[in-house]
Amino acid sequence: MSTLLTAAPKCVKKREDFLARYSEDELQLMLDMANDADPIADSVIIEQMTSEKGSKSDIRQGVKEGLSSLSTPAPALRAFLEDSELLPDWVNQDTLVKGAENYLTVNALWQSVSLGPGSLTHTYCSPTIAKVLTQTTNITDMAVRRILETALWKQYVLVPNGLTPGNQGYIHTLEVRLLHSRVRMGLLKKGWDTETLGQPINQLDMMRTWLDFTYIPFMALEKFGITYSNEELNDVYHLWQLIAKLLGIPEKYYRLVQDKASAQKMLAMLDMVSNEPNENSKLLTEKMLLALGHILSPFIGLPADVTIDLMHSFCRVIHGDELADQLGVTQNATMALIPVFTAANAYEKQILDNSPEYRQQKIQETLATFDMIADDIEAGGQTTYQQNADVMGEADIPQTT
Repeated sequence: MSTLLTAAPKCVKKREDFLARYSEDELQLMLDMANDADPIADSVIIEQMTSEKGSKSDIRQGVKEGLSSLSTPAPALRAFLEDSELLPDWVNQDTLVKGAENYLTVNALWQSVSLGPGSLTHTYCSPTIAKVLTQTTNITDMAVRRILETALWKQYVLVPNGLTPGNQGYIHTLEVRLLHSRVRMGLLKKGWDTETLGQPINQLDMMRTWLDFTYIPFMALEKFGITYSNEELNDVYHLWQLIAKLLGIPEKYYRLVQDKASAQKMLAMLDMVSNEPNENSKLLTEKMLLALGHILSPFIGLPADVTIDLMHSFCRVIHGDELADQLGVTQNATMALIPVFTAANAYEKQILDNSPEYRQQKIQETLATFDMIADDIEAGGQTTYQQNADVMGEADIPQTT
C-alpha cells in the first residue's frame, strides 16, 4: 500500500481518495499508464535520427503504401509497420462499419459541437496535456487550424473502411502516432521531468484523449437530444478500439473499455488521479471556443459573437457549471436556445431510428460534407502531422503553421 502511495510519477494524484473507491490493482493501472510511452513508434524516431537522410522517405512510403512496398526497411520501421498492419483477431468488419455509420448519422455541425465544447474541452482539463500543447504548438495563435486538423483526422477515421491499410484514416492515424513520438522525443530532450510528470504523452494521457473521442462526445450529444442504444454504442467502441490500436495504445489498456459503463468507469478513474484544470487549460479552452464560434457562424446563420456565446453555452451544458466556471466559460443569453436545439434533434433522431432510408440519406449527406470540409482544410496546406513525416528524424518540437 505505502509503495503505491509514493511511487512515481507524482502526476498521479489523490491516491488515498482513489483507493477509497477503487482497488490497488486499479491504482497500479493508473501508475503504469503514466509511466508508459509508445516504444514501438518511439524506436522509429530514434532510428531515423541516426539514419542516412535518404532512408527517411521510407517512413512516408511505408505508411502510405505498406511494408511490402519497401525493399530494405530499417528494423524499427519494419516492426512499426508490422504492428500497424496486423489486424487483431477480435476485429469484426461488419461491426466496424456499423460503428462508423452510427457516428455518421450525426451531421457535421453537431459533430463539431461534440468535438470542441465536448471532447477538446475535457482534453484541455488535464494540466499535463495542456502543458504539452502549450509547449509544443502555437495553438493559442493557431486554434482554428488545430481544430480543423483534429476534425480532418476524425473524419478520415470515421469513413467506412477508412482504417484499412492504404486508406486515409489508417494513414492519418499513423502520422498522428509518429507525431506524438517526435514530440515525446523533443520534450525529453528539453528535460521533461518524468519523475514528476510521467512520460510525455503517456498512456494515461492517451487513454484520456481516446475517451474524449468516445465517451465524451456521445455523452454530449445525449444532452442535446441525440441518443443511442447500448448496442449502437458498443459498435462505436469496437471501431474506436481499432483506432486506439493504431494510435499506439496497448491492448491491455483499451480492451478494458468495451461499452458505455466501462468507459464511464475508466474516465472516472483517470479524472480522479488528475490535477484540477489550470491556466493553460483555461487559455486553450477560451481560444478553442472562440475559434469554433468563428468557424461555425456561417453554418448556424448567426453573427460570430452570438455563435461564440453559443459555444460557451454548449460547453457549460456538457460539462456542468462547476467545471465551466473553472475554465472561465461564460454564462450568457444563448442558453435559452438549448431547449430548441434539443427538441429538434430528438425529433430527427426519432425519424432516423424508424426510417432506414432517411438514415442512409443522412449518412451520405455527412460524408458529402466531410469531403467538402476535407478539401477546404487540405487547400490550406499539410497538417502538422503530415509535415512531421517530412522531418521525421529531428527531435525538435513541431509547430502548427
